[in-house]
Amino acid sequence: MEWNDLLHILLIVCPLVFLGGIVDAVAGGGGLITLPAYLLAGLDPHAASATNKCGNVWGTLLSAYRFWRRGEIRTEDRSGQFSPLRLSLLSLGIGLAIGCYDGFFGPGAGTFLMLAYTSLCKFDLLTASGNTKAANAASNAASLVPFARAGEVVWAVGIPAALCGLAGGYVGSGLALRGGAKVIRPMFFVVLTILTVRLIYDLLV
Repeated sequence: MEWNDLLHILLIVCPLVFLGGIVDAVAGGGGLITLPAYLLAGLDPHAASATNKCGNVWGTLLSAYRFWRRGEIRTEDRSGQFSPLRLSLLSLGIGLAIGCYDGFFGPGAGTFLMLAYTSLCKFDLLTASGNTKAANAASNAASLVPFARAGEVVWAVGIPAALCGLAGGYVGSGLALRGGAKVIRPMFFVVLTILTVRLIYDLLV
């Protein structure tokens, strides 16, 4: 890849991956920003999807770590409605179903996880966000491995994007941990609206 071409790609991808990292750390759904960024920059769909995992996984891992340090990743049912076993089985099913989607396609996986954790597991928004980061980090890392082994990751783009994703994840997780539901709720509904519009558009076009 020529230096001018790489610079052009990075000027498009890096700011959007940083923004996607913030959104993903707060409410999930950052892939709705990051994957189109790679496509807009001119990467083919396979390379875009693979490099997107490389750009996202590190920021998601950092966000998960910050939530874990604050004790916002839990396995007990805060509402008291479920036994620990039932909650674990629910979480296993959620992770398996959305992890498969995330590995195959990806955008919106964090939003789907948030919806599942709040509606099925009855977590509050901050706890749901923390658990979303842990599950999303695991699925991103698991997806990155076969993409990398197949040679689909454009490392010259993915490594700078990963640094931007780390920065975005740090900023976004800080916002979520400081602001709690006041920050997470409005951004979550914005992302959910974008996801709904995107799904309707894909169905109609």
